[in-house]
Amino acid sequence: MQWLRRIGFGLALAGVLAYAMPAWSADEVVFGFIQPLTGQGAQVGQNVVKGADVALDEVNKSGGVLGGKTLKYILEDDQCTPPQTVSAAKKLINQDQVKIVVGAMCSSSTFALMPVTQEAKVLQIVPLSYHPDITEKGHPSLFRTCITSTTNAVSFTDFIARKMNVQTIALFVVNDDFGRGEAEIFAKKFQQLGHPKIVATEFFRFEDRDFSTYLTTIRAAKPEAIYIVARVPQNAMIINQMAELNFKPKIFGSGNFADQQFIDLVKKNGEGIYAITTWSKYIDTPTNRLYIADYKAKFNEEPGTDYAQAGYNAIKVLADAINRAGTATDVPKLVEALRKSKVSITTGTLTFDAKGQGSVGVFPMRLESGEFKPVKS
Repeated sequence: MQWLRRIGFGLALAGVLAYAMPAWSADEVVFGFIQPLTGQGAQVGQNVVKGADVALDEVNKSGGVLGGKTLKYILEDDQCTPPQTVSAAKKLINQDQVKIVVGAMCSSSTFALMPVTQEAKVLQIVPLSYHPDITEKGHPSLFRTCITSTTNAVSFTDFIARKMNVQTIALFVVNDDFGRGEAEIFAKKFQQLGHPKIVATEFFRFEDRDFSTYLTTIRAAKPEAIYIVARVPQNAMIINQMAELNFKPKIFGSGNFADQQFIDLVKKNGEGIYAITTWSKYIDTPTNRLYIADYKAKFNEEPGTDYAQAGYNAIKVLADAINRAGTATDVPKLVEALRKSKVSITTGTLTFDAKGQGSVGVFPMRLESGEFKPVKS
């Protein structure tokens, strides 16, 4: 299903209506937005959109862009599948005539999107996609505002090996670009550090729901700890099934674990789990305080995941670049402005390196009494 979403109107048109020619006015600046709203990754994609909505409200209430124009998006559902991503991108570029595309989310979808945006010479901003090669391909007008799997690995492997002094570990990861990339990088980093020794590596499918066979195999290897890469709700299923099997190693999880839905699903089974993340409500910056307050006002709850702030940060960076470039259609000027970015985001100040990778850090969190809290050094 294709989606057309206009901020302020909550408009969603399905099917053939979504293929209507662009009809925005001269006082609007419109960009394309691609996220998984259904299918694999839907929970993550929906949160990215919610964060983007909060940022757009802030931008437009404070005067919009380019001297008072309203910043809006056309939202396309790619279902986290590369063919859908390509179809959505071509529709946005060729029919809707956007010069800016924000997306995708799943790394395989982002890789599929990149040749399309590069050939069309449009700006691509990646709010959430971790594979390190995304910013290594040499796309001249691509900028990523989130971390990479390498960022995760450098910080988390050091934490696991040095701070937690783990000697043996198992890797249990989803068999996609995201999971395979994490497993490869973590293995290399552990080898460089000299420990922990990886005693088992198991890959599961996104459609799996029974993990008992995998977990029994891993348990037989007797790891002191396990590192799990999975998305909600699979990560919760894994933790709950580990509890049923009375399998109790130290548990380390990717950023997908630091999510309120995960906490709700695992309940007490999740107590003591460590996760690596890029955001916490405990980060005391003016932008983070504003983000949390505006999110709560809009959705009547605090943000329960760092995926929403990924969408928020991307839109704040985009709006800043449009205003400094003085255009939303001249891609070379937008690229030049982005390379000079120094934008206040939820976690501090974001700048970009020569490859378009944003300066975003990570830190470990621990689930305590139903809440992920930053680990004190």
